[in-house]
Amino acid sequence: MIIKEGNLQFEFTEGVKAIKFDETSYYRKYKDCMPGNKGIDILAYNDLHFTFIEIKDFESYENNKENIKRLMTSKNETETETLDDEISRKVRSTVAAVFGSHINQDKELDEYFEALKGKVSNTNEFIPTIDIILFIEGDVSKMVRKKGLRQETTVAFRAIQDSLKKKLKWLTGRISVENIQLMRAQRFFVVKRI
Repeated sequence: MIIKEGNLQFEFTEGVKAIKFDETSYYRKYKDCMPGNKGIDILAYNDLHFTFIEIKDFESYENNKENIKRLMTSKNETETETLDDEISRKVRSTVAAVFGSHINQDKELDEYFEALKGKVSNTNEFIPTIDIILFIEGDVSKMVRKKGLRQETTVAFRAIQDSLKKKLKWLTGRISVENIQLMRAQRFFVVKRI
């Protein structure tokens, strides 16, 4: 299965179910019900893992001051919504929407609700490992230098990742911030620029 998001192509291995969540009819219909509601780009799962994937492609927009500020973490008190705040809100809203879709008997997302809750029977109990991946593309090193810090992409990614882990520990501690060069949590997909 292949999903395209902007100039990136995500190819999922066989046996993986994936959907562009923020383009589902359920999300489009109900997104304005909660103020500030946002949705994750891609939901994907297999027999062991349920993954939330958010893509931020700053390619050719590295000089944009607002994009540079977004790389900061919310503890730096900026007027711009930082990526850690945005992603934590998106995950929270997406979990609520998947649950709501089940209550409203929406068939489009029902299998994702079932995968997220796990399978329980007399002989088999399964709770999925939940992963959250923030995929950032573009020259992040250039963006970090522009905000006045002398650090590498991996350090900037780690700061965002650590902040996300604190904000999303209610759901999982398995959070990864990466790009095409720094791939860590991509268990069942590959990404390429198209």
